[in-house]
Amino acid sequence: MWCFIIVAAITINNGLAQDLVILKTNDSLNCKVLKEIIHKNIEIAIFNKNTNNIELLSIDFSNILSIKKAFFIRETKELEQCIDTIYTQQNEIIVGHILKDKTDWYINYELLNKTKESIAYSLVKKVVKCNKYDQNDNSKSASLQSINPNNSAIVKNTFENKKYSISLHALFGLKPGNPRNSNNIVKLPKNYYDQQRFLYGIGLEFHRSINKRKNLLIGVQLNQLLTGGTATNSTLTASNGTIYIGDLNTNLYFTTIGPNLLIKLGKNRKLHSCAIQLGLNWVIYNEKLTIGNYEGTFTGNGFSQLAQFQYNYKLSNHLSFAANLGLMGGSINNVTLTENGTVSNYNLKGNQVISVSRASFSLGLVYGFK
Repeated sequence: MWCFIIVAAITINNGLAQDLVILKTNDSLNCKVLKEIIHKNIEIAIFNKNTNNIELLSIDFSNILSIKKAFFIRETKELEQCIDTIYTQQNEIIVGHILKDKTDWYINYELLNKTKESIAYSLVKKVVKCNKYDQNDNSKSASLQSINPNNSAIVKNTFENKKYSISLHALFGLKPGNPRNSNNIVKLPKNYYDQQRFLYGIGLEFHRSINKRKNLLIGVQLNQLLTGGTATNSTLTASNGTIYIGDLNTNLYFTTIGPNLLIKLGKNRKLHSCAIQLGLNWVIYNEKLTIGNYEGTFTGNGFSQLAQFQYNYKLSNHLSFAANLGLMGGSINNVTLTENGTVSNYNLKGNQVISVSRASFSLGLVYGFK
């Protein structure tokens, strides 16, 4: 009786959908999963066309790459469809329906289980599009033959979330309002501050996934931003009230380092994906002023908060282009001022604090591995 049920489940035309078991050897089995013991083994029933018999097998979980339940629909229904085949540079075979073919860019396709995915053209070796055959003709096109489950066609995710990632970004920042408030200690011309609203620099990040789906990553980022300004025939009033006249030059540096959480949104298997990044950074502030025979340096540190939205475009299975848009908030309350060798410490309050808040934008590359 048990064998009869197995035969019926596998061979009857209107029977249940069959399962696909992909082994770590890259072999795939069109079968029926009868029993599944997580982390131990599975028991399957598979039809052997050579002997016309149903075979019962037990497979250790350590040998299995993935299990796709109800993957194959009825074979007769498959042959009524027009199926395309994509051969990848990784020697994988993707069978389904090509929805959009942007030559030399990407391909959007739909798998037989109705999942819609994308693949970059840089990963494609060959594309065989379906040739619809005459319904009165008994012959079938080669592309239709390739979907026969017994041909062991392997369907894998071309894009997947990686366990680790390293990224390098070009950074741009815009400081709203008064760029800084050191003017309360050393007084400078107001039009000079407008030159310091725009910042630029470079950023480096490293992330590691912390969950099974690999869509939650914790990491650390290091950013270096700078700006500067000049003003000819200008005046500067030092902290002791001395006035200096001449050509003013300044350099302003922000160095930030700290942990952050990256939350990937949607399915990373698609060509386009998005993420949200939240972080807390330690900020090192350094500003140098020179005019005539005056040299002044502000140094200080504090904390800032980061929230940004990230867009990713897949260039390959490992490399992505990334664009980030976000906001950073924070301030520096304690600074040290060195003027011509004289050192003074200041505890800033209220509108005296040095703001590190800014709108940020960055462009870069992300490399994911493992």
